[in-house]
Amino acid sequence: MPQLSIEAKEAIVTQALSRGDAPLSSIAAANNIGYSTLQKWLRRKRNGEPLPGEPFVVQVTDTAHTAPLTHLLATAALDEQAIGAYCRQHGIHSFQLQQWREELMKHPNKSSSHLNDAAELKRLRNENKQLKQDLRRKEKALAETSALLVLKKKANLIWGDGADD
Repeated sequence: MPQLSIEAKEAIVTQALSRGDAPLSSIAAANNIGYSTLQKWLRRKRNGEPLPGEPFVVQVTDTAHTAPLTHLLATAALDEQAIGAYCRQHGIHSFQLQQWREELMKHPNKSSSHLNDAAELKRLRNENKQLKQDLRRKEKALAETSALLVLKKKANLIWGDGADD
């Protein structure tokens, strides 16, 4: 089956979205695509995801960390009047620049929490290792027990029950 172009896929999805009372299966059959494929395309379109073959464009919406740094770098060498003009142009306040500068200059003491995290991680790894060892041991014991049970049943079938003697 030949690959459909992005435009063709978009046209089919648009047709399916504005189908009225027509069932999806008829639209899929008319366009020679699978019903489940059409459902997947519609789901992707509704979720804002790209259709297969369409390039995925990442839109950065969280500029909370990059914008302050950009503004601080842009205003670093400016005087008061130039900073005021810059702030008016970009819709920020001069006190925000000072807050961002102070936040970036802070160095919180993370060394103690980092050590606690490392100790907790080591403890969890050791516990995980111990649990895996226990699981392997129990699986081996279960396999041995089931093998002995099967052998006992086979022996009874071959030589008969020992109670007959």
